[in-house]
Amino acid sequence: METPTPEVAIVDEEGAPLYDKYYEVGSTIKLMCKIRHISMLRSVVYWIHDENILNHDITRGGISVKTNLTSIGANSTLFIAKVNRQDSGSYTCSIGPNQHYTISVHVLNGTANPYGIYQRSCAFSILLQAVDLWFVFRSLLVVLLKLSLGR
Repeated sequence: METPTPEVAIVDEEGAPLYDKYYEVGSTIKLMCKIRHISMLRSVVYWIHDENILNHDITRGGISVKTNLTSIGANSTLFIAKVNRQDSGSYTCSIGPNQHYTISVHVLNGTANPYGIYQRSCAFSILLQAVDLWFVFRSLLVVLLKLSLGR
């Protein structure tokens, strides 16, 4: 019988994996980590910002972690209150050196970001890449057309 590989992912409200998440200065970061296919009854879920473990960080304040451990995995949520620009960076949910998931968190001064959104899931990321490729392709065609007409 084959044992399934443990799965770790930071997900949005619908359960889709995230790659980027955007917040405004002063808001609260809320990241949800879903762990499956491993008994977590005696394990620990670690939250890491860049290279610092957040679970027991008492110097910054406003950080809390809520984790529900089960026989099939865990659900862990990281909360960071009153965020500032220094809270931007890589956030990792980890249950071991080879079982982790990392996203980029961006803390912005205003409400806008390059895509006008506050989070980007896997499907949306693919859509943005396709749109970006279309604009590059279209621009290349325009340049080639101008070059051919200029001769």
